[in-house]
Amino acid sequence: MRLLSLLLAALLTGCGFFPPRGPSRAERGKLAQRVGPLTIGPTSMRLALLNVLGPLRDPVVITICSELQDKNITIRTDKAERLDLVLQSVATQAGARVRLYVGEHGEVAHPTFACISAADGPWVTLRR
Repeated sequence: MRLLSLLLAALLTGCGFFPPRGPSRAERGKLAQRVGPLTIGPTSMRLALLNVLGPLRDPVVITICSELQDKNITIRTDKAERLDLVLQSVATQAGARVRLYVGEHGEVAHPTFACISAADGPWVTLRR
């Protein structure tokens, strides 16, 4: 019984048995990449995001709700900005939610733009 309680205590405290939750440094680095200065648009959200993804050093995959792909977007920056900030700005212009990390514990950098409507999808995937 004593051994069982020690084992339970070790498991609950996470003494190396559980992997860390959340994105790794490499995954956070993908969205911390600098882009710009940018002068894009007005153009469709799909084309604007493809222009943002083009010069990135580390590949990033973006998924958008197909309903959003034709939204008119303008991206203008006078200096290089972090990719995650640019993506949040695009989401605000499109009236969409953006989730920067996916996975059970949010461990993969995969920005996903969801429609505000209850029925998201079908989805469009943009790759660099």
